[in-house]
Amino acid sequence: MFVGTLEFTLRIENAFNLKARRNVVRSLKDRLRPRFNAAVAELSDDENVYNRARIGVAVLSNGHKHADEQLQQILAFVDTLGEFVMEDVKEEIVSI
Repeated sequence: MFVGTLEFTLRIENAFNLKARRNVVRSLKDRLRPRFNAAVAELSDDENVYNRARIGVAVLSNGHKHADEQLQQILAFVDTLGEFVMEDVKEEIVSI
């Protein structure tokens, strides 16, 4: 069994307060969870910064290739949203 993880920073250009930032992050999490059957969480790096958010995503798969495909699909999907810019992307797949 394989666990694939992504960790990335979002630079949210149109967030001028924490409420706007939370709305963008919540919307992203709500879109990723059901679409990719992934665990999604906001990580605590930049909780009080209104234009940045750190996001963690995890997927579980029976094969390394499938886990990698899922992560690539998630990255492509997030990149197409256009509400923010993805920075500092880290990807890892581990066998358990």
